[in-house]
Amino acid sequence: MTDTEQTGAAEVLIHLASRAAAHIRSKHHVNSAHQMIADTMIKRLECAGNHSAKLRRPSRRIVRGLRHAPTVFAQCCADNLSTLTGAALAAFGHVNWAEYYAEDDWSRPFLPDFANGEGIGPDGVLIHDEIILGLFVLGPDTVYPPHAHPAAEAYIVISGEAEFQVGADARHSSKKPGDLILHRENEPHAIRTHDKPLFAIYVWSGAISERSWYSDDMANPTAKVRYPTIKKGIAKLFPTD
Repeated sequence: MTDTEQTGAAEVLIHLASRAAAHIRSKHHVNSAHQMIADTMIKRLECAGNHSAKLRRPSRRIVRGLRHAPTVFAQCCADNLSTLTGAALAAFGHVNWAEYYAEDDWSRPFLPDFANGEGIGPDGVLIHDEIILGLFVLGPDTVYPPHAHPAAEAYIVISGEAEFQVGADARHSSKKPGDLILHRENEPHAIRTHDKPLFAIYVWSGAISERSWYSDDMANPTAKVRYPTIKKGIAKLFPTD
């Protein structure tokens, strides 16, 4: 990366962090646990530009889910989301896109339509060890099955519509552009789309280096926990036990 490229990438990602923090702040949180998660995320996102972080060149790899990018760019922007949408689209080329999971029986049904782009974080373009900020694309008619992770997580829907399940026994709830979805630490969650791809900003806070997990029965605390192999950034992390 040239100095100019580094400066440009950092400015784009820090602007995205600032806009995401502002959007999270604007939302009402239904309980104190969600408020604490939101407050922590806002603080870390707003400080992302003050962190003495290094930059790396965005990775170049085949990510099948990015074939939905033309549709993402063509989808109409909600009037009240123009600034946030602009920040997300501007960052599209400044994140490390990956399919995130190795292909196995659990991931195979959704992986061809799945794209995870880490902008700020341990494997992001702007390297950071306290927060992950990225972009997420999930193709149409796709189910991202129930899973969980020790990090708290937020999604901000930018375009498309999807149904989010938050909690192992919860019903799926339809979310539209501008909606904020929060997941507590190790809270099971899932996503399913219909006829349009989902484009969202996501944030991880807390135990961001701990691995995701799932089980055959996420509502049963005694069910055997399984760990999918994670493949993102510049290296393969967390091989299957």
